Amino acid sequence: MDPRIKRIKNILLITLFFLPTSVFAQSVVHWGGVGFAGKWSEKEQNYPVASQLICLSGNKVCPPKNLDKSALKFFVGRDFETFTLSKKLVRKDDLEALVGVVSISNEELGVTKDITLKENPFLHVYRIFANFLIYKLDTGKIVRSIPIILRYSTQLPEKRSLKALKPLISNILLDDSEGINLFDKLYSSVKGLNTAVEPRKYTQISKFEFEPEAFKSYATADESGMKSKFAQFLEGELIASSGGHLVPTTVNGSVVDGRIKATFEDGERELVIPQAVFKISVKLRLAKKFEKVRGRQKTVCHAVALTVKFADLIEDITAIKFSNYPASCGVAPVEQTYDPTFYFSKSTYSLLQQLGQQFGEAGPNAEWLKANAKNGDKDVEDVAGMINKAKKETLSSDF
Repeated sequence: MDPRIKRIKNILLITLFFLPTSVFAQSVVHWGGVGFAGKWSEKEQNYPVASQLICLSGNKVCPPKNLDKSALKFFVGRDFETFTLSKKLVRKDDLEALVGVVSISNEELGVTKDITLKENPFLHVYRIFANFLIYKLDTGKIVRSIPIILRYSTQLPEKRSLKALKPLISNILLDDSEGINLFDKLYSSVKGLNTAVEPRKYTQISKFEFEPEAFKSYATADESGMKSKFAQFLEGELIASSGGHLVPTTVNGSVVDGRIKATFEDGERELVIPQAVFKISVKLRLAKKFEKVRGRQKTVCHAVALTVKFADLIEDITAIKFSNYPASCGVAPVEQTYDPTFYFSKSTYSLLQQLGQQFGEAGPNAEWLKANAKNGDKDVEDVAGMINKAKKETLSSDF
């Protein structure tokens, strides 16, 4: 045999010998069920419909179609690219075992009326907020978190409440008869998740606050709920765009002293959130309605402006200002009325989504920055540089 061939074979064997085991075998994550973050006593406020679809131990009546069964059908029983989601019970002495759960934290319903529609003029927009959490069995420490926010809209002839929409929402959560399912969308978000390597550093949205005058524009008393939903929404957008390692936001009311308490079918569990090295804070500085009438039509804008600050444990890294005027504007008949809670929330979600996209693989969009990132005398290239710096230092998946 040619000695060069023999040498190449030896090098190949040595290389294979030292490859990490995760290259050869998928890691195993044990399925732990569907639960609800926060105090179960506050379920009517946080998740009034979804909480009726879980089978709790001790319940006299268990819904035949429930969230755990839906998760088994649309999520657990499918193939994942880099790990196996096992339905086998994990042994208590398997200290290195990983457990995966879905934790639901909020539901919301927004309703508005479009007077130009004679049939079904009421637009209903439903959102449910959840996280797929992977944690260590022995310590309860969360090692990966993927937020999922499902949005569903429908036009109806009259205004309805969340509870009145239970049959429709149940279809979204328990099957796919409406063409959409929570766990199916969750699968699309996590099927390529790499669980073989635990991140060395984490980032967290530690604060979401309103200027008092800005919050008044939302015409709601639920300031803590608004903060929690907006923070979790931005968390999801940043993870989806950058691939960064974010842990559940402390803005969420279910997080207390670095821990999440959640209620599952078999009881309550307490999970530990790892300390974040990097912090993201958001201040919503302005929420203002602008209106201009021309004849029988009017242009109405629900503009919002906010500042996003990135920092490590010692000092600030950068702070960037964003706004969405005039992108928040629309034209309607002069008789059209606007529900401020609905439209300012819609405007905020839109800005947060587009903001998050600037941290994607393609990099910041110059045209969007020109229209929506006003930062004093800084030009588009300067702002793009600020975004790239924040991404590299706080959201890089290479931690």
